[in-house]
Amino acid sequence: MSADPQFSAAIEREIVWKNDELKNFCVTLVERALASDEPTFTTDLVPDAFRRGTNGGTPGTGIAGSAAHILKTANVIAHVGHAHGGKFYPDKIISTREGRNAAHLCVYKLTSAALANEFLRRHSLRRATSAGATTETQPEFFPPARPAYA
Repeated sequence: MSADPQFSAAIEREIVWKNDELKNFCVTLVERALASDEPTFTTDLVPDAFRRGTNGGTPGTGIAGSAAHILKTANVIAHVGHAHGGKFYPDKIISTREGRNAAHLCVYKLTSAALANEFLRRHSLRRATSAGATTETQPEFFPPARPAYA
């Protein structure tokens, strides 16, 4: 997934231990990007209420970068930026989320509405409309979690 093996290992751990949070984040990011009037977006598009797993769960802390990387690898989103001297420089803006201490976030765009809608068709119980809007969004859109085993 990434040239950095430590980053790949971190994503793999999050898939195992924060799978609900990652899926929730990815689906919500794509839904909100489709519904937005703006052609570009950052991970700030996903509010805190959608950064949790099933049943409210624990906050999906630190998953925004992993979710964006997974969506980039799947060609659902792409970096926005410019090339100079044969090197690509991604555009970044300062986060507006409370408590983020003005973190710099990469700017993304959807690669295509059709691909984004296909992603949602496969990974969401909510469906995108033909106009690009989505149905009502709620954090509790996953089926109930299975009971814990003793």
